[in-house]
Amino acid sequence: SLKMLDLDGNRIAVIHFSAFKDLLNLQELRLSNNQLVSFEMDLFLPLVNIKTLTLDNNQLIDMPTKNLVFNVNLEHLTLSGNLVESIRESSASNLKRLKRLEIADNIISNIHHSALDGLISLQYLNLHQNNLSTIPTVALSKLSNLTHLSLSENMFEAIPPVSFQSLFHLRHLHLSRLEKVTKIDARAFVDNINLERIWMNDNMKMTTIPIK
Repeated sequence: SLKMLDLDGNRIAVIHFSAFKDLLNLQELRLSNNQLVSFEMDLFLPLVNIKTLTLDNNQLIDMPTKNLVFNVNLEHLTLSGNLVESIRESSASNLKRLKRLEIADNIISNIHHSALDGLISLQYLNLHQNNLSTIPTVALSKLSNLTHLSLSENMFEAIPPVSFQSLFHLRHLHLSRLEKVTKIDARAFVDNINLERIWMNDNMKMTTIPIK
């Protein structure tokens, strides 16, 4: 009958593949602040009803989406504070109910153009504090229901025209503390007709406001 299991803040480095085999009703699993590098392939297979999985502040080098193929009810996945370098092709194609994805404070420098294709329900995406040098426009354009996006503290030098293509429902956008950005094109947000709030504070090299 267990619905929530909190294992945050331990020193767990390895989890046996059968550790969760009887937790069929588990909805929330917390494994943040441990020493996890990877997972056994079938570890999460029994968790057919899981909705929230938090994996912040471990040592993961990849998104564990291959381990989550059968966790189709997952709604909230957090991977902040790990060592993920890239988001690969079709990384989350089966997570069609995922609403919130947090991958802040990693070392992501590349997002494949099809990496986010399956995330048709995603509303909140946090890519704060990574190593992205260009806006991943094509990958983001697949997120038709996205309302909140954070790209602060990345390595962009410019925000070009139509950077957030097809994000018609976007309401909140964070572009703060971009230490290299010098230019934001006046047409950068042309598709974002429902945008309500933009944070562009502490961009120390930006000297002008774009003019139409």
